[in-house]
Amino acid sequence: MGKYNYGSPVNIDNMPDEEKYAAMKKFAEGSPILEECLITANKLGFETTNCCRGYHEIENTNKFLSDYLFNKNLDYIALARCFCPAYISFKKNSKVLNNLSSELINNPNICISTDYDPTIYFYGSDCSQLMEMFLKDIKSGAKQNEDALVAKVEQPLSADCYYESYEYGLKKSGFTKENMECLKMIMGLNACKRARLSTQEDIHDFCMRHEINEAIENIILKELKIEIKYHR
Repeated sequence: MGKYNYGSPVNIDNMPDEEKYAAMKKFAEGSPILEECLITANKLGFETTNCCRGYHEIENTNKFLSDYLFNKNLDYIALARCFCPAYISFKKNSKVLNNLSSELINNPNICISTDYDPTIYFYGSDCSQLMEMFLKDIKSGAKQNEDALVAKVEQPLSADCYYESYEYGLKKSGFTKENMECLKMIMGLNACKRARLSTQEDIHDFCMRHEINEAIENIILKELKIEIKYHR
């Protein structure tokens, strides 16, 4: 994985600038916009602790599918990397969230967490454009955004957002709509769970929007321990 990007935190504070920028280039995993975000944030004093370019490709989709369908062997690590959105984490005392605009905060594909380090997640096919908005925000200084932040922090995104981001990750790896069919239960269950859907009506509507059949819908309901009151 290289000198800097090997899965554990690397302290770059005391590195010469040239080496520091080389480290951040590695951290960005080939994403120019993520690299620019990291360099700019650190120059502005918003020290980063972790990041990911998001939606890593599954290297061999045919092998992945055949192992799952015929050998009942699902590569969970590859799938998790494929589903993972782009994100940037900052040191606990960072004031970076104060610089976010209400427009970015309220975007339905932005998730913000402060449970551990302050972290901003950029979901879906527009993740690069969202990082560009983030870059513009941190350059333009602090904002009056307290109300928007309070309403957003630790709130889940919609089930549709999660599901569509999974589809985006799979499409990046070369999956077609047809060979995504066998993953609909995993995608649907994860999306409903992460969005904290809690009623049959909400899950039914979600499944209808994404052409998820009744059998899978019933599995999702069962896994979430929601009583089935009616069938389609």
